[in-house]
Amino acid sequence: MAENFKLEIITPYRVFFSGETETLVVSSLDGELGILANHEPIVAATDIGPARIKIDGVWREAAMADGFLEVEDNKVTMLVGSAEWPEEIDVTRAQKSLARAEERLKDVSMPWEQTRATRALRRARLRLALAQKTE
Repeated sequence: MAENFKLEIITPYRVFFSGETETLVVSSLDGELGILANHEPIVAATDIGPARIKIDGVWREAAMADGFLEVEDNKVTMLVGSAEWPEEIDVTRAQKSLARAEERLKDVSMPWEQTRATRALRRARLRLALAQKTE
């Protein structure tokens, strides 16, 4: 049996996950980041993408917004803008978000608007992709 570590994923609205896990794989600004028990201490910026979490030998996947991750003393703490399990995703809402982001990308005039619309598009696509995996 694999060794576990404590994982907490916190959003502004709730504690998304708190428990023991064997493996965590998340998107960081430098690429995928994998965490196992007894990982060296780090702080990293996380990016929009799936988080893959191995709990009792079973992989679960969640949609994560960007944020930060800290590893210290066999504990990982993630602070992210949002986190959802596939079964929590409202597909209709995600489809509307995707359509809005695509429309916004057509009418951007400032660089920050392009960045914001692109990030919204990435979040919507991620949410739809994970929701469709469970259907």
